Amino acid sequence: MEPSERQLTMPDTPTRQRWRPRIVMVYALIGALVIVLSSLAIVHYSGPPATVRTYLSDLLEKQDAKSGYGMLCNSTRSQISLDQVQAIVDENRALAPIHLAGLTYTLLDENFFGDAHVRVSGKITFSFNGNIQNTPIPAAAKPITVRTAGLGWCLTESFFSTSAGLSALVSLGETS
Repeated sequence: MEPSERQLTMPDTPTRQRWRPRIVMVYALIGALVIVLSSLAIVHYSGPPATVRTYLSDLLEKQDAKSGYGMLCNSTRSQISLDQVQAIVDENRALAPIHLAGLTYTLLDENFFGDAHVRVSGKITFSFNGNIQNTPIPAAAKPITVRTAGLGWCLTESFFSTSAGLSALVSLGETS
């Protein structure tokens, strides 16, 4: 046999066998880390539209002021109280049931460690004694700004801090 063939067919030495499980473990850890970081990036990317959708749903469909208020950034909470938000929810409850299924939420831009902008467009549906009215929010509507807050997102504006009720939400349809 030639010396080169002998080198190719050499059996594993004890030192190679000792390192093999460690190498496999290192590759497994690297793979798991890549999967976790990719998952976090996807969740973080889809967070701004989901935050806006949940906020509007909590306030207008579910009429849960406390949950909606909890999604506001601290700086926004200093401008409007939970009691004010509850009063707006109560006012809207007296008007008509509201359905937001016709709305779309588009992520315009995102800074991973800062702000993101979400455009809400489509139609809000109101039901008045069996009569259905659709109020459009055009695609040119003012975008909603959300900010990173820990591992999630919070809203930088309440939409209701300057004027009461649904008129503030419908004003999103006005261009800035």
